[in-house]
Amino acid sequence: MGRPKRKVPKPISTQPLEKTIEPIPSPWDKIIETILSRNIKLPQQPDEGQFVLMKARVRTWEIALHWLIKWEWNDKHKIPAKLSIAKGYQAKGKVLQTIFYLCERCHTLQDSVPEVVISYPNAAHWFGLVFMEILWHEIQSAFYPTNEPKKAAKKLAIIEERRELIKKHKDFENPLSADCSMESTYKLFEIAGKLAEKSPIFKRDYWDKFTQALEQENKQLDTPIFQRLFVEEGKAYIQSAGAGRGKLYIHPSPYLKSI
Repeated sequence: MGRPKRKVPKPISTQPLEKTIEPIPSPWDKIIETILSRNIKLPQQPDEGQFVLMKARVRTWEIALHWLIKWEWNDKHKIPAKLSIAKGYQAKGKVLQTIFYLCERCHTLQDSVPEVVISYPNAAHWFGLVFMEILWHEIQSAFYPTNEPKKAAKKLAIIEERRELIKKHKDFENPLSADCSMESTYKLFEIAGKLAEKSPIFKRDYWDKFTQALEQENKQLDTPIFQRLFVEEGKAYIQSAGAGRGKLYIHPSPYLKSI
């Protein structure tokens, strides 16, 4: 008997960008178009592991953005990913959706927090800057990791770090500093946190939903489905499930490069 034929995965069908943004009203359509057709200049040439880590992190936010498009503007929009993968990032999509709502509401109520000056012409522009800052942070952290667990450290350390960030948000404490590179995101957290302190309605309808979405995403990460992806000696690995089971090498296959 011969060897079984190798199954070639079917390509994920995608629609042209103009079709994706067609149902999205102005000015959001231009912002989403810019985000989806972005061209980010990398700080340096990535090695194999950094490449895999960077692409994987950016990809998760891309899927989250497609969930936002589906929920807010086109319920027939198809997420350009396998269904099992797309569903795995619904929680991140909810985080992005709450950021979307914060941008809308905070832009409307910006005069209520005069100590934080913003110059964004509309909520869509603000949201676009926040999204790009998040992507840039993910890329930067792939090149210059800080406070990340070393080598075989479990993902529990990452989950615990996220819990600390969520706690800061719940205490109306901005986890970002005023002089950080994520200026638009810092201002969003600053205004939203102050509004949540002042207004029980804003807190209930916007801020609490944001922190709850963060908690839900973190809770989902604390499952066997999600394993920590990390770089060691220039290679990318996934931490195997269970204690002491080691790591699995992730090859930068042509499929991953195409994402």
